[in-house]
Amino acid sequence: MRFPELATRINSVIDRLVDLLPITRRHYYHPKMKGSFSIKVVLPTVTKEVDYDSIGEVHDGGAASGAYLEMIKSNTTSGRRSTLEKDLRAYCGLDTIAMKYLLDKLCGSIDQ
Repeated sequence: MRFPELATRINSVIDRLVDLLPITRRHYYHPKMKGSFSIKVVLPTVTKEVDYDSIGEVHDGGAASGAYLEMIKSNTTSGRRSTLEKDLRAYCGLDTIAMKYLLDKLCGSIDQ
């Protein structure tokens, strides 16, 4: 373990994480999803409030992985690293907001 002094705090966060995928599969479907349960496919059926196209060059998980790999290379300029970090933070932030919208939708669907 690399940071044993953080283990208790990290595990307390991990213990509170919930994967929405199996819950979504059991409790939510919209014909526009066409069989996909990807957050990028599910989200537009829940809200129009979140737009991934407005956040620079990181629009999906593949682009996020590529941006991170480029960002950690030693020959990446500080300006480019800053741009990639900004785009990654925006993308991850939108994913978090997307999960909140989905959770709200699921809770409303389950309560009804």
